[in-house]
Amino acid sequence: RTAQRLHVFIQDLIDRRRQNVYAATPDGRILWWPLESTDVAPQVVSAGAPVTALSLLLGDQALTIGQADGALSIWFRVARAGERPH
Repeated sequence: RTAQRLHVFIQDLIDRRRQNVYAATPDGRILWWPLESTDVAPQVVSAGAPVTALSLLLGDQALTIGQADGALSIWFRVARAGERPH
C-alpha cells in the first residue's frame, strides 16, 4: 500500500484563464498545477519562511508571495529552451 501525502493549504487561487492553480502550505512550500498538463502532481518549491499571502499580478502572469518574516516576492514562469511562454 502506498502512502499518499496530504497537503494542508493556507491559501489557493486559480488564474482568470483557468490554466494554473497555485497554493501555499504553512511550512513555506508553493505548489503549482498547470492545468494543461496531464501530470497530476504539482510542481513544488520552497519559499523559505511560512507563506501568509498569495495573489496574482500583471494579468495573472506574476505570483506575489507574502511571508511571515516580512518578505515580499514576485515570481514569474520562465519558458524552457525551445518553448513559448503562455
